[in-house]
Amino acid sequence: DDTDIEEDEMFEGMLVLGDLHPDLEGRVVVGSPEIATITIVVYEPKDITVQFEQTEYSVAENGGFVSLQLIADKPAPEGGYSVMIFFADGSAGLQDYDNMSLTVFFDEGQTTATADVKIEDDTLLEHLETFTGQLSLPEGTADFITIGPSDKATIDITDNDAVEVNFDPSIYSVCENDGSVELILVANASAFYGYSVTVETFDGTASDGSDYTGGSFEIDFPAGSTTASLTVPILDDILLEGIEWFGGLLTVSDVDGVMAGPDNMANVTITDNEGDIIVEFEKSAYSFNEDVGDGILTLVASAPAPAGG
Repeated sequence: DDTDIEEDEMFEGMLVLGDLHPDLEGRVVVGSPEIATITIVVYEPKDITVQFEQTEYSVAENGGFVSLQLIADKPAPEGGYSVMIFFADGSAGLQDYDNMSLTVFFDEGQTTATADVKIEDDTLLEHLETFTGQLSLPEGTADFITIGPSDKATIDITDNDAVEVNFDPSIYSVCENDGSVELILVANASAFYGYSVTVETFDGTASDGSDYTGGSFEIDFPAGSTTASLTVPILDDILLEGIEWFGGLLTVSDVDGVMAGPDNMANVTITDNEGDIIVEFEKSAYSFNEDVGDGILTLVASAPAPAGG
């Protein structure tokens, strides 16, 4: 008796005469059939069931490869055998993993085997991606090899990339009568999907509503893009003013893998377009009676006085 996985085995026995008693000489002969075939019927279960040891796998995009574990319920027979894994795209494609199929060999006596699938790294910001592996038998596989119920594995690829968004440039200068200023936002990498960031303006010496039109703005980055912009209206007036400024603050919330970088604040200076204010007497000559008390001289300016007079 043994525990090897085998086919039924046979051997033969041939009947021959040995030494005979003298009284039986010539009286004992070998009849027919003189050869007997003996079959050893294998009573061990013949079927070997092969399947995935687990059906869910997860690997980081920069992990290099993922190892799929196969398990058999009995040792491989003499000469071993092979199985195949065919891969199919989910949200991941062949740009994310390297193999369309793999052949996995079980050496004699083995009950486990490993299939290593190469994972491709990239610089795109992506959601979780998946693909599947289907276990199959090559043509000509022995009948006693069967595929078990855990015949399909799902592989999740987690992204390792991050996108950082900054103002570029972060300092701007605009004339009061330019009409608007365009703030430029730049991401250091593209994303496989679109996302939004927020820019909120705040007053410095310039005031929202009188010097510029501010607020909180949602800026969209379409899939694959690395630049976006925000146009802020600049308001002209007739006041003589010094250089004024306002700011913009960039924030990101609820977007996996996207963050605001170190240049997340923009500074915008507004230069005045009014000329000098000329102050002069309203007229060049005045005449008052001696008994008037106070004489009034009127001054006029070429433009309204700025804040603070």
